Amino acid sequence: MVAKRPRAGSVKPKFLLDEGLPPRQRLKSCNQTWNMKHIASDYKLGGASDKTVYALASDENRIVITFNGKDFKKLVTPRSPSVIDVSHKVPPGKLDSLIHKSIVNMQPGDLLDKVVSVRAPNPSSSRRSG
Repeated sequence: MVAKRPRAGSVKPKFLLDEGLPPRQRLKSCNQTWNMKHIASDYKLGGASDKTVYALASDENRIVITFNGKDFKKLVTPRSPSVIDVSHKVPPGKLDSLIHKSIVNMQPGDLLDKVVSVRAPNPSSSRRSG
C-alpha cells in the first residue's frame, strides 16, 4: 500500500515501535501524545522480520521507530512511511524524551520516505566552560 502524502498540519502521525524498543507504556510522553503501537506487545509479532514489520507499518501508515535503522533503510521507498533510527547509545532513561523531541521537530515532509536519526546527546556539548 502506498501512503498518501499528508498536507502540512493535516495529519497526526502514527508510530510502530520495533521489538528492540520498550513497550509503548514505558515511553509515557510519546504514548500520551501520539498513536503508538509496539510490534511485540500490541500485535504479538515478536520475532517478525523487518519486511513484515515495515509492511504492517505501511498498511497502517505508521512510522517505524527502531534501533535497526540500517536494515529498515533498505525498505523505504518513495511515498512509503519514514523510519526513526534510534542509536543504541541513547540511555534507556532518555529514550522517551529524545524520541519525543525528534517527532516534534519532524516537518510534514519527514513523514514519508525518510530515515530520521535519534542520537544520544554529546556530553561535551552540555558542559559549560568556566
